[in-house]
Amino acid sequence: MTKSTIILTGCGGVPTQNVLWSLRHEQTNLRIIGVDCDSHHIYRTKDFDRKYLIPRADDPRYIDTLNQVISKEKAVFVHPQPDVEVGVLSEKRKHIDAAMYLPDNDAVKLSHNKYDLLKALKKASIPCAETFLIRSEADLDEAFEALNAKVWIRLISGAGGRGSLPVENRDLAKHWIDYWKGWGKFSAEEYLPGRNLAWQGVFKDGELIGSIAWERIRYIIRHVSPSGITGTPSVAKLIDDDDVHEIGLSTIERITKTPTGVFGVDMRGNSKGIPSVTEINPGRFFTPSYMYANAGYNLVKTFFDMALGRNSTQTLPKRAQVPKNAFWIRAIDLEPTYIQLDKLPDPGEPIDI
Repeated sequence: MTKSTIILTGCGGVPTQNVLWSLRHEQTNLRIIGVDCDSHHIYRTKDFDRKYLIPRADDPRYIDTLNQVISKEKAVFVHPQPDVEVGVLSEKRKHIDAAMYLPDNDAVKLSHNKYDLLKALKKASIPCAETFLIRSEADLDEAFEALNAKVWIRLISGAGGRGSLPVENRDLAKHWIDYWKGWGKFSAEEYLPGRNLAWQGVFKDGELIGSIAWERIRYIIRHVSPSGITGTPSVAKLIDDDDVHEIGLSTIERITKTPTGVFGVDMRGNSKGIPSVTEINPGRFFTPSYMYANAGYNLVKTFFDMALGRNSTQTLPKRAQVPKNAFWIRAIDLEPTYIQLDKLPDPGEPIDI
């Protein structure tokens, strides 16, 4: 098989590292080039064939510089991982000198505005968090009156739980938005107390090719975040849940007529335990994508085989049959660990690990 050259953006970040590890996990026969805009972070990941420092996605030089790398490396495909690059490359897709496999731009734009997305899903009868756009103190008053008790304050765009804060006090919410200079940029959402869930699916021409679901158990350095959420889990568990799969698939089918590429759906259980959508991440893989490969369900490889027009060496069911008690455990400065247990250990007595 001819060795194709591909480019992964955001190569200094953990999400892109996990995509690369997923590809290296199999005999994918790819040259993998990384690009990143951070002159420090670009050094912290490994196993790329070559890396290039390029401008930020909001820099006017970004597209031209990326195309220079494409030309120099004779790359045939570009895959973005950071949300901001998904957005820019989706908008400028006709100006990129290599193939991409992104969802349609309307779906990307809708997904990147959490407020507009949840309003659209609510209209489509998809279980999701109730939401209010906070442009003024009057909007904040309305949200607290409607949502009662605890309210989830969050920026309507951005990743990693940025700006999120659960609050029960209206004045605290006002001061938080003031601090962020966030009037018109924040929403107030219904606080969902249940499980923290994720669904990831890969599509081709409207057809679901493969999907997997998991639950976030703990977050990395959660103690430093006011919300307890830092955007990436330290402990995750693979799950096979009818509601999560049904809602994940239905959600994507509601925002685009012909789903294409990869989509991730975040959910939280509501007060009745029903998984309710909180956001969609289009065009890129969740951070723990290497977990899928270790579980024998390499959704990343399937995506790239499909995007590159290759005959896949693996045949995946459309819904992953996940191992029982399969966990992904991560920490800063340590490589992740995948474990599969016959049963969960009881910490009430000494256990020889």
